[in-house]
Amino acid sequence: MKHDADDGVTISETSSVCPSCLAIIPARVFERDGKVWMGKSCRKHGRFEELYWGDAAMFRRAMRWAHDGKGIANPKVAKGDPVCPQDCGLCSMHKSHTALANIALTTRCDRNCFYCFFYAGKLGYVYEPSMGQIREMLSNLRNEKPVPCNAVQLTGGEPTLREDLVDIIRMCKEEGFDHVQLNTNGIRLGRDPALALKVRQAGVNTLYLSFDGITPKTNPKNHWEIPATLDSCRKADMGVVLVPTVIKGTNDHEAADILRFGFRNIDVVRSVNFQPVSLVGMMPREERLSHRITIPDVIKSIEEGTGGQVAREDFYPVPTVASITSLVEALTGKAEYDLSAHFACGMATYVFQDGKGGMLPVTRFVDVEGFFEYLGSQAEALKSGRNRYVAMLGMLRKIGSFIDKEKAPKGIQRGRHTLQRAGEARLRGPRQVPRARPVRRHDALPGPVQLRHREGEAVLHTLRDDRRAHHTFLRFQRHTAVVQGQGPEVAGYPDREMGASGGQEDHGRPLQAQREGAGEEPAVPEDLRGPQGGSQRFSPSGAASVP
Repeated sequence: MKHDADDGVTISETSSVCPSCLAIIPARVFERDGKVWMGKSCRKHGRFEELYWGDAAMFRRAMRWAHDGKGIANPKVAKGDPVCPQDCGLCSMHKSHTALANIALTTRCDRNCFYCFFYAGKLGYVYEPSMGQIREMLSNLRNEKPVPCNAVQLTGGEPTLREDLVDIIRMCKEEGFDHVQLNTNGIRLGRDPALALKVRQAGVNTLYLSFDGITPKTNPKNHWEIPATLDSCRKADMGVVLVPTVIKGTNDHEAADILRFGFRNIDVVRSVNFQPVSLVGMMPREERLSHRITIPDVIKSIEEGTGGQVAREDFYPVPTVASITSLVEALTGKAEYDLSAHFACGMATYVFQDGKGGMLPVTRFVDVEGFFEYLGSQAEALKSGRNRYVAMLGMLRKIGSFIDKEKAPKGIQRGRHTLQRAGEARLRGPRQVPRARPVRRHDALPGPVQLRHREGEAVLHTLRDDRRAHHTFLRFQRHTAVVQGQGPEVAGYPDREMGASGGQEDHGRPLQAQREGAGEEPAVPEDLRGPQGGSQRFSPSGAASVP
């Protein structure tokens, strides 16, 4: 790591492109003023500099978990010595296989969001692949080696505008995809609950629901439609991921409130996936800086907005879970899903709702780093020839040591003992199975026994059932969009007692997180206060934009 007096401390060197002529040029990633920047120079067009990450300390912490994957054995780009990005596609240079594939079903949309670059009205043409073309895409994904893709997101434009959407979803299942996401603004599903039921029955696991804020000003796209959309998802038993596109000066101040919405509607909201806007195209530098926001910036907004209940130290980059893959591969002897995305592309955490309605990140009662390091060491031991049954028994007995039972939410300890007894019984044989009650999802302990892959990434069992929801899952990833320059559910339940309906007290009640100096929380319209009440109001069809 070298130090340049004028340009900060060099972190790494790479290649990039000139934004004017697209020539491939050297680039340098460096730290300056507590932030991470990328600088590059073109002989014809001069020097360019862009903000990469808004917090250098968080960048270095995330960088510790960098992990190169195994790539793919049958790349689609046949060129033996590809040049990036000129030979774009799945080539031999890729270090990762496809974890969650995105297929754009159309560029048509019933909204005209000011930050979207994919809308047909801005592209100037309509892209809409045929059923045959979509099947070919799905087949190519399933034929990837050594790890076939098993998760796909259907996106757009607005995919629900396609009359053959249900047939496309069925085709995804026919081709062998375990997980199907539908990326949508949810408007048609809110207006037509029967359509929500149809897409769920056809095979959609998760609704990837655009949700940019809690007020009409920050979320003009679907603010009034969201209650009906979530109600349709409840009736269809379809999980929801809230997806805010976060833009500096537009809706970044509502990051913590969006998280609270997820908790208040945790019976259907599975996670919140914040996507800091990525600015592309020929936009003046001053305008870029006015909108530019990075992953650490959003996390800090959540930290401030929750009064530290959810903090920057609670987040880890996606490749943190690489040791899980190593362990599973050591046990199965075959290639498994390996989430080797670049460490700077996303960070995530789990946040539980404690018995008092507060937020409790998993890192506050689980030694996350110790846990993953332990799994990695066990994977290496198995690869070196250790008996896998002995190793699994040892792991089951060791799991509890990574959990602080005094700080853990109610149910975690009970689940740990049940899992441990069940695991030991399985290793001893069926005749000695103890009479332990079944492991329910909301009681299950985060551990290797029930770790699985879902939504293109390794995630823990959701630790929830239909009545007693304990957590939501936060994730950040870069979102490519353009601000036009030059060329767990929404709104929140009212307070209610859960005991009368058989649920556990405190769970499902609104979070009352405090923000020092933040004043009153934004006003929420009556018809956005949960599934029980309010009319279903719809904004006029046509364009919507942020004032």
